[in-house]
Amino acid sequence: MPDDQKVNIMHQHGLRSTGGIDLLRFVVNPRSFGQTVENLLCQLPHSVSIEYDDNDLPSLAPVMREVDEEPSLRQGGSKHQAILSMDMATWEDIVETLELAEPLIKHRAESTLDNPGAKGWYS
Repeated sequence: MPDDQKVNIMHQHGLRSTGGIDLLRFVVNPRSFGQTVENLLCQLPHSVSIEYDDNDLPSLAPVMREVDEEPSLRQGGSKHQAILSMDMATWEDIVETLELAEPLIKHRAESTLDNPGAKGWYS
């Protein structure tokens, strides 16, 4: 199989040359911009790191830690932060470009508040 065909198959399944899964396919919920933002902020497990593949696309990779490693050693590891900008237009472009139909992180029921009151937005 030619290399370009292999790369196309990997991209279709959200796999990257690093061996990790495509970060955007993992966190983007094509049904909900709000849940996409929540996924970026809350849903990434602490046992993953972000790597960039040969095309500079972000992917998730597992962080290998020793089972018997002391907690103080785990806390002292090298940590880096990244800033990712996500607005509604960017989210729509990602959903369209990647042709996302179903989220990888389960879609959560969204609560609706029909009438402001004791449980409304201003309480």
